Amino acid sequence: MSQSSENRVLVDRLLKQIDERMGSGILKLDENGVCMLETEAKQRLKIEVRDDEPYCYLAAPLTFAPTRPEARMRLLIQALSDNFFGAETRNATLSLEPGTEIVYLHYACELDELDDIKLENIFHNFAATAEIVKKRLEQSMLGQQAEAPAPAPTPTTDGPAGGFMMGSFV
Repeated sequence: MSQSSENRVLVDRLLKQIDERMGSGILKLDENGVCMLETEAKQRLKIEVRDDEPYCYLAAPLTFAPTRPEARMRLLIQALSDNFFGAETRNATLSLEPGTEIVYLHYACELDELDDIKLENIFHNFAATAEIVKKRLEQSMLGQQAEAPAPAPTPTTDGPAGGFMMGSFV
């Protein structure tokens, strides 16, 4: 079995364990190593395991970059400020996808240290961070002062993420 196959099997197994606790029966990677889902707050998330890479990637499209120069500049300044040492993004990264002008939040977690509880907590915290960052970016485009982020929950490794995992799948 190739390393990419082993990585996908591992993440798929972890997703199924999480899914068993949720009771939905649909949390799994597709043939491309991707799982798309949507939170209860309608935030879309993508989970991906790429060939020959020892990471599980999370991505969330947050907003489109505006075409108006002033609003675009405010958004980009806010994104760069939030990215600074990962302070406002909880070590996730904001980026602008060339060609689409979509601003994404993304994160990579190492597979060799992952279990189902850690993965579930990472998903939960990533989804919460995406919602906070999206709101900050939208406020910045409107010229409003972005609010300080709410304190994020502390990740644990001793149980599921408080019943909230994700909402329905896309």
